[in-house]
Amino acid sequence: MRPRAVLLLAGPALLLTLFFAWPLARTLSAASPDAWGWAGTHPFVRSRLAGALMQAALSAALTLALALPLAWFYHRRDVPHGRLQRAVHAAPFVLPFIVVVFGLQAVLGSRGLTDRMLGLDVLAVVGPLGAVALAHAYYDYGFAARILHAGLERRPRRLEEAAQVLGAPPRAAFWRVTAPLLLPTVAAAGLLSFFFAFTSFGIVLYLGQGQVSTLETLLYEALGGAFPRLDRAAALGALQLLLNLLLLAAFAVLTQRQARLPQEPPRARRPARAAHVAWSWALLGLALLPALAVLLEGFQLRGAWSFEPWSVLLDPSHPRHLAGFDLGRAVGLTLLYAASCMVLSIALTLSLAAGLRRLGGRWARIVEALAALPLGTSSLLVGLGYLLAFGAGAGLLDLRGSVLLVVVAHTLVAFPFTARALLPALEQHDVRLDEAAALLGARPREVALRVQWPLLRGPIVVAAGLAAAISIGDFGASLLLMRPDTMGLGVWVAQHGGAGAFDPLSRAESYALAGLLMLLAAAAYVGVERARGEAEA
Repeated sequence: MRPRAVLLLAGPALLLTLFFAWPLARTLSAASPDAWGWAGTHPFVRSRLAGALMQAALSAALTLALALPLAWFYHRRDVPHGRLQRAVHAAPFVLPFIVVVFGLQAVLGSRGLTDRMLGLDVLAVVGPLGAVALAHAYYDYGFAARILHAGLERRPRRLEEAAQVLGAPPRAAFWRVTAPLLLPTVAAAGLLSFFFAFTSFGIVLYLGQGQVSTLETLLYEALGGAFPRLDRAAALGALQLLLNLLLLAAFAVLTQRQARLPQEPPRARRPARAAHVAWSWALLGLALLPALAVLLEGFQLRGAWSFEPWSVLLDPSHPRHLAGFDLGRAVGLTLLYAASCMVLSIALTLSLAAGLRRLGGRWARIVEALAALPLGTSSLLVGLGYLLAFGAGAGLLDLRGSVLLVVVAHTLVAFPFTARALLPALEQHDVRLDEAAALLGARPREVALRVQWPLLRGPIVVAAGLAAAISIGDFGASLLLMRPDTMGLGVWVAQHGGAGAFDPLSRAESYALAGLLMLLAAAAYVGVERARGEAEA
């Protein structure tokens, strides 16, 4: 290996070794032989695993049922502000889970919009499994539609046209020529939706009502109660990691097949008619309804408009104020975690990219694959590993209750996503531009500011926004690692939301905090979309 490449890769290597490999090793060592046998063969675990697979399959099917028509609609019709509409449809994917849960409850649940207008509690009708599948579909459908739309835009139309010249009707030409070529794209979107549903934690915990489980919720149950079983939790975490890596490997295979397909530049779409425009805005209104409901419920108390929920949250002397809660501190910590996660994730990604460029060849592919391993690790498993590696009696570092540990956990969860968003742009950057500027007398700092930054600003902002949104929405690691004095807004909302389900004032307070949390995540997402729009322009 080249010395310069080794030096550049030292930062990512230190992060992965100290805060991923070591906690993972501690987790694996905590699993006793009895726990391994229980996790692998016990009928209880096998039945819960089968239920998790069924739930994920149902969620993925419902996601594709929503995403396919939406992607086809925007592929076929040139709708005014179509890009903005697609971005809004994809927005739920970056929202904290508690916002999605509260939004669906405010629209489809007890005392929700459909209950007040039609006397229909949809979530009660579909049951816990249906509620979880609906939440996952709402969470993922816009993201899946974006993947499908990108595949449709580059579909090989010339093959269809050749089939039509040979006498095939247009519909038959599409189904017999193009549809088989699009199957890897559809399968990739479905598999990714399956993966997110299979690894879901917060949505299943709050809407599953104990009747729907994933390995994540089983792991959390093993950590709770009067007699926690760390060995069983560790075994479940290892089983979850293995299954996640298998799913991601299958997704990587589908992505490679998709990349090898013949692709064409997008063509002009048919102008949208008035009915199409009206339909697109109606769909957008439905997509925004849960988010708007969360915002409005924070200003309602017992069916009337009221600022009392916010007064209680802001006034520590109020008798109904949450014990130990300081809104300014909670928001400040949330922003601190997000900003720190952004800076560390971008710095590590840039260091990784520079090292990979100097490394080159087979070693670069191996290092990049190793850096992507945290993508298959759930946030909850990261939190468990940190409790074992940096908690009481860990022997290496005692970081219990520290802000640093939360920041590192968020960074580890976000780093693979920022790398996937930023590495392709960095790999495509033409270094000859840098060399030309250097030959003309530009110093390294001037090259970075005047040549590299204007070209890479969009991808860097996209990656930074993703890191901020992931940090704001994290729940698994935050739930295990945060203490009352280090709690961000998301954990406060989640913990208070369940406790105030039957108290109108507590319920309104929870919605108010969830609305504020949603605005923070939305701000990060708006930055991502603006940067993506500038890059595509």
